[in-house]
Amino acid sequence: MSDYRLTDEELKIYDGQQPNPFRTGAKLAEIGEKQNAVNQAFAENINSLAQRIQSLEEEHLKTVEIMRKIAGELNAFKKELDRLRLSDKLNTNAVERLDKAVRLLNENNGENQ
Repeated sequence: MSDYRLTDEELKIYDGQQPNPFRTGAKLAEIGEKQNAVNQAFAENINSLAQRIQSLEEEHLKTVEIMRKIAGELNAFKKELDRLRLSDKLNTNAVERLDKAVRLLNENNGENQ
């Protein structure tokens, strides 16, 4: 977001000078002064909202960065979990093969005796 801020000078419609196409005449002094007050309050509200928006944008960027880090950690965790599952399956299969080999060996030894 840009650092543009509304200033009181930009918002004044009456400054007590001679009328020109962009300013009111001296006869409208009261209206002009009231309008200046309204414009000033309006500018303060807009500037406050602009600061809040900028703060929210910065917070959002921090949150996005945190989520990226979490996503990276989650991917690493998923890979490790998949590796452990595969290792568990391979170990289970190896244990079953060894058990089967021991049973066959025992059966062969029992038949030979």
